[in-house]
Parts: sequence; C-alpha cells; structure tokens
Amino acid sequence: MGNCKSYPEPDTSNICTKDSIGSGDTTDHTLKHFCAPINGVLGGEDIRREYCGRIGSGEWEYQGEGGSCNYNDCNKYQDVDSGCCSGCCGISGRKVLCKRKSYLGDPLSCCLKDYAFDENDSKCFNEGKTCFPENRDITSSQCDELVQDYCTGVDLDEDDTSWIDRWGNGSKCIYSLNRNLFGSSGVNVNITSGGYISPVFFNSVSGFESSSKLIDKTFKKYASQGFEVGTLPGLSGYNEFQNILFKICESSPGICQTGLNNLCVTKTTEDLTRNVELIPWCGCYMPNGEYQKYIDTFQINKECTPICARTGNIKLVDGDGITPVECSNDICVIDNVSIEISNSEVGDISFSQMCGGCSGSNVNHKEGERNLGSATCSCVISDLDINASNSSIGGINLSQYCGKKTKCYSDDVEIDCDTKKVKKPNKIIYGIVVSVIVLVIITILILISIIK
Repeated sequence: MGNCKSYPEPDTSNICTKDSIGSGDTTDHTLKHFCAPINGVLGGEDIRREYCGRIGSGEWEYQGEGGSCNYNDCNKYQDVDSGCCSGCCGISGRKVLCKRKSYLGDPLSCCLKDYAFDENDSKCFNEGKTCFPENRDITSSQCDELVQDYCTGVDLDEDDTSWIDRWGNGSKCIYSLNRNLFGSSGVNVNITSGGYISPVFFNSVSGFESSSKLIDKTFKKYASQGFEVGTLPGLSGYNEFQNILFKICESSPGICQTGLNNLCVTKTTEDLTRNVELIPWCGCYMPNGEYQKYIDTFQINKECTPICARTGNIKLVDGDGITPVECSNDICVIDNVSIEISNSEVGDISFSQMCGGCSGSNVNHKEGERNLGSATCSCVISDLDINASNSSIGGINLSQYCGKKTKCYSDDVEIDCDTKKVKKPNKIIYGIVVSVIVLVIITILILISIIK
C-alpha cells in the first residue's frame, strides 16, 4: 500500500453456474478483491460468511478459507498490496471460497429467456437471481408445461382474453414454437411467415410433440372463451387471432391435427359452401363421408377432391403427422361444389386455385391438358354444362383448360360432354365382354350335357 493507490471493493456480483445443489458437485467461487483476517482472528470467518451471503440475493453461502492475500486493516474485507499508506496497512490474511446453495430465478421467466440458445450471461439471471439450469432451455421438459400454461393463459381468469396478446409477432409463444420445431434454425424459420414449411427443417420428435400439445390446448382455450375458428370478420365469435393460428397450421399442418379434427368433425360440404372462411380450415378435414362420392365415382383420394385440392387449404398429413399428403392424380373434378365455392369468393380466381391438386406454374392449352412440367391435368365435369359453367366462374374460361380429354358425368354416370347422352361402351371392350359371356354360356351347356 506504499503508493496509496485505490483498490476495488469485493465483487459480489452473481455468476452463472450449473452446480448440482445438494449433490456435492458445487463450484467453489473465490470472491474477487476480497481478503480478510484468518478465521478465528478479528472476526475473519464472520466477514467471510457475510460476503458470501451478499452474492445473488442469498443464493450463495460460506464454504471455507481461500488462498493467501493481504487485507486492509482499515477495511478488513479489502484485498490490497503489502505496506502502509495513511495509517492503513496490508496485513497477511486469507481469501474466501463461496458455494452455491440455491437458484432463485423465476422458472417461467428463465425459460422464456432461453439461455441455451444464446449463452449471454444476462439471460442466465432473472432480476439478479440465477436461473435453475433446467429452466434455461425453452425446449426442455422442465420448461414445456410452464410455457404452455403461459401461452394459454392458465394464470389468468377464465374470461380474460389477454393471453391472446402473448401470440403477437416476435412473441415468446411464437418463439417457443419456432425453437421446438426448428431447433437452432428457429431464428431463421418462422412458423407464422405463411406458406408450407418442409419437414426437413423439423428438429426433433419431442419438439414436434410439444408444439402439437400447445396448439391443441390453444384451440381448446380459444373455443372455451366463445371464439370460433373460421368465423367471418365482424360476426360473433371472430377474433383476429384466428389469422395467426391459420398461418401456424398452414406452415405446419401436423401440429394442428387434433384441433382441426375437433373443429371440422361436425362440418359438411354444405356448411363450407355457406361460409367460405371455413374452407381453408376444413376443406381437407371434414368427416370421410363428405368425400366418399368423389372416391367412389372418380376413384380419387380425399386430397384430390374439389373441396380439399384447393390452393390455400391447410394440407393433409400422413399417419406420422409430418409428411404432407399431396394429390398425385392428374384429374380436376369440377362440379356444383366447385362452382358454389368459387362464386362465393371475392374477386376472380384462377384455375390453379380451384384445381390445386394439379396446380403448376405453366399452362399449355393443348388438347385440354394443362402442362405441369412433368404432369398434365385433365378435367372431370360432374352434373354441369361446360359452356354454362364458363359464365359461372369469374375469370376462368374452362373450355380453354378442359378439352378433348375431358370427361362428363350426370348422376354419377358418364355421358358425352357434347350430346349429354350416356356414352356407349368402347366397341372393342364391348365385343370382348359379349364373347366372354357367350363362351361361359356354351361351357355351362356342355357341362350340363355331360352330367346327363
């Protein structure tokens, strides 16, 4: 101390550790700029206990004496050099070792900070208190229930709708979905950006399951407060939150399966033609009976039916809940349902919107086929007149898209598109069928004569 320089006070700021409290695996922390008399002299141990207790709002406690040092005999806690200055001298003493005894950070606040993604020390603490190690990763099982409760307003009164505000752009609830679904890439992939996101970005099964559980709870919470997904703006039951929910389901249909099935289980095709707001939600998620006519008559799967195969609908997913089920057929079915839905929408629509199962970027008007690069699209007209339907769908001239390969049906029976008469069977096929029948009859007669 001979040069009388100034010395810093002991540093009692908190430190971010991963100690296992109570297991004996705690980290000894040497308090910086601290030195006190050896234990048993001038209250050295009491001073050490006091300063360990000052770290992190009572999260630390005294462990023992540390290495050698010189303490200021005027301030018996300050680490100084040897020598004297202005009557204060550096006396031989010992440092202090402190050990952690608790983590007092609020669990939810710590989960939302997500220290695991960005290991900035500021995210290790909540109001100066250290986050428990298991609450530093928003995707951890310890954070899962906490975040889900927060995002569905479990902490609020039953009729309090302010939980919806927790789902805005850049919110922690959206962030939680992105992190659970996309892992470290969640900072670049956004579940609410709109448009389908490929499963190749998915991070883990546990993250997908956690996200599915959260969205299921969100659907239920929304409905329990009198809101109804698919309600037109301005009507009772509408809330702008359904737009956020739709973007989530559009981007990752798999996490919305339970919510969509519960929403659409009572819906019919007629319901959707009366309320087009429901079509993107339930176009592919009504009871199977609503699609059976198309499956039986045209031998197409649900994903290719006119109510489902529309651009903008939430996609179907496979049994794994992740893989999208795309329409692989080259048939576009146009019927009264297609016409009613199209006519109820505002503004002109495109052929690809109405026939999303065959939608592509290029159109080639060649013999009624729609060139899709590696595929073509042919039309099936059911219970409609092509020319009449042209005037029924704004902006679409079906005769330009539906030509020689078009098939027409009336009451589920194939008819000639021009004459509207039941089509005669192919002559060759007809001849084969007749020949087979005659052969069977002759064989039976021969067998009968032999038996006699």
